[in-house]
Amino acid sequence: MKELIEKWLFKFIGYLEIVIAIVVLIGVIFDLPELIGYLKSILFEDRTTDYALFMEFLEHVLLCIIGIELSIMIITRSYESVVTLVLFVISKKMVIKAHTMTELLIGTISFAIAFLILTYILNDHHLMAKFDKSYKASISLTKLKRDYGISINSDKIIHTLGSYIYYLAEINGVKHISKGMVFEDENYVYTIVSMSDGVLSRIKIEDIYKNGY
Repeated sequence: MKELIEKWLFKFIGYLEIVIAIVVLIGVIFDLPELIGYLKSILFEDRTTDYALFMEFLEHVLLCIIGIELSIMIITRSYESVVTLVLFVISKKMVIKAHTMTELLIGTISFAIAFLILTYILNDHHLMAKFDKSYKASISLTKLKRDYGISINSDKIIHTLGSYIYYLAEINGVKHISKGMVFEDENYVYTIVSMSDGVLSRIKIEDIYKNGY
């Protein structure tokens, strides 16, 4: 009974997050006419107001981008989307609100810290797995089971996670794999998080039952 309730609760939360992401995107879309209005004002109104109008225009642009990145973060929950959102928020603060050298210095330091954190996370594969449930495509299925408790069963002789994803793509008739594609088997959902030169790099693994799929 408890497992059933947890399953439906996770499913409800997942749907609720999708609804929130859609609402944010709708807000961004409805703000686009205002951006066009600012652009017309910059082009055709009195030149003495150009700077102020441009700053307001830029603020709206950054707010729209932040809204889009927020939606991406809600849906993907990836480390990239989190850090990208933080960087755009810092950018908005620096470009629009920073008027003194102290504020610019704080913004620059914040940028540096964000990049250091991203670099640290990228180099710590155990932390990456805990942070966004993504794993290197080259990780062996044996190591995946031993270190993370993820047991992938296959009737084929497959040694790595990446090879297993290619196998799933093959049996599903997918000829060209790209970032963002989703595959599943009887136990897990696999999302391609990143690729490098057309080769699988990181794959997110989510339990079907725990995440309400």
